Amino acid sequence: VLGLSAAGYSYKVAIIKEADLLSDGAANALLKILEEPRDKVVIILLTSHPDSLLKTLLSRSQLVRFSPVGFDVVYNYLFKERGALPSLAKNLARLAAGRPVLALRFFEDPEYYQGYLGAARIFLGLFNQEITARLAAVKKIASETDEDSEADNIIRREDVLDIWQAVARDILLFNLGQRDL
Repeated sequence: VLGLSAAGYSYKVAIIKEADLLSDGAANALLKILEEPRDKVVIILLTSHPDSLLKTLLSRSQLVRFSPVGFDVVYNYLFKERGALPSLAKNLARLAAGRPVLALRFFEDPEYYQGYLGAARIFLGLFNQEITARLAAVKKIASETDEDSEADNIIRREDVLDIWQAVARDILLFNLGQRDL
């Protein structure tokens, strides 16, 4: 479908999330489309790891880096547009660290929000444990499979490292005297 030109004044837009996870066959098929681009067709590849994409895909792409959205923008949206209580909007905006879609997911999906907080608590609890208990906790998370997660709103094991990184970042900033995380 993307190989065809868009009709009239409209554009065809495709957004491919986690493009770095494309199979070789899918990446090569996409490459064929990019080698002969059609008018008014835009393909957006989203990835946190552009170095994992095929070099030929990268050479035919324009890299756009997105910056985190300001705390005030996320807070105001949650509070004014979505009706969140001020304290909840503040907590979610801070926890989302500039990612408005994540803040909105926290707001709309309390179970996911609680799972996120649970992963953060596990990380903080590791500091009070012996090294063997720490390693056992990490091994347990690493050995979980996608089948262990029954619903889409459960924190995936890949997300756990991101959560732990965010918590470690906040601890570091706090210890450096940065109270407004």
